[in-house]
Amino acid sequence: MNALSILDTTVNVGKDERTQSIITGATFLISALSNMKSSPKLSIAKSVLGGYLLYRGLSGHCHINQMADKTTAREF
Repeated sequence: MNALSILDTTVNVGKDERTQSIITGATFLISALSNMKSSPKLSIAKSVLGGYLLYRGLSGHCHINQMADKTTAREF
């Protein structure tokens, strides 16, 4: 098992998963921003999750996959 490193930029997320992460992350962020006044605690949680999903989709790196020593990215 690899040691968890915040600086690790190895791509370990497949293309389809990356696309889904970007779409879902953006949806969570939009929802969080539009409901910030009515539900601030839930909006903060959605913002954190949405931000992480956007990071995961854009960078192609998932720290959870890294901890599990797993990759869903295809090697060509």
